[in-house]
Amino acid sequence: MSVSLGDPRANGVAAWLKLAGKIVRITSSTDEVDHLSAKLRRIWWTCSWHRQHLWRETQGVHQTGSIPRDPIYAGYRYPAEIISYAVWLYFRFPLSLRMVEEMLAARGISVTREMIRQWGLKFGREFANRIRQRAPCRGDKWHLDEVVISIAGKKHWLWRAVDQDGFVLDVLVQSRRDKKAAKRLFRKLLKKQGRAPRVLVTDKLKSYAAAKREI
Repeated sequence: MSVSLGDPRANGVAAWLKLAGKIVRITSSTDEVDHLSAKLRRIWWTCSWHRQHLWRETQGVHQTGSIPRDPIYAGYRYPAEIISYAVWLYFRFPLSLRMVEEMLAARGISVTREMIRQWGLKFGREFANRIRQRAPCRGDKWHLDEVVISIAGKKHWLWRAVDQDGFVLDVLVQSRRDKKAAKRLFRKLLKKQGRAPRVLVTDKLKSYAAAKREI
């Protein structure tokens, strides 16, 4: 026999169970109701502690003092940690704006989908550039090759350069496969990497040797 819905303790327990996402059959035992109430209070206290801990972290409040705020976040009322976390979720995983919004809401952070979209447009490129700058130095052995592709029914060449560890240094789509195209790839690689390779491995295309002599 279930507890009467008029019992305030039963209503309170049922409400907390609904919030916790659990389905429990409440019996008429007063001791069981008290036990469930105490258990749910512990669950609520734990969730509250995690929310407060997350909020303190996002505000940069630690025992050693506050973290200086990056100038790029000037004018934004949300902490930098929340903004960077939302942008990271959106670009790192195949998530929609609604999914990111719901994931933040589950952590007690109320942010609209439009705001997340604006953050992605504002900070996405900046974050990518900073990650690229912190990346370790790439290998000094470059492998160059090119493959034919079709774009809108027209033949193009996809030029690609990777290092000995398999990291893609750069890719370039061009309509030609000659010395001029090879020189353009070399210039782009040298500008981006900031140094010449120790070893250059190609598919024996003569355009590479001709372009290398002129650079």
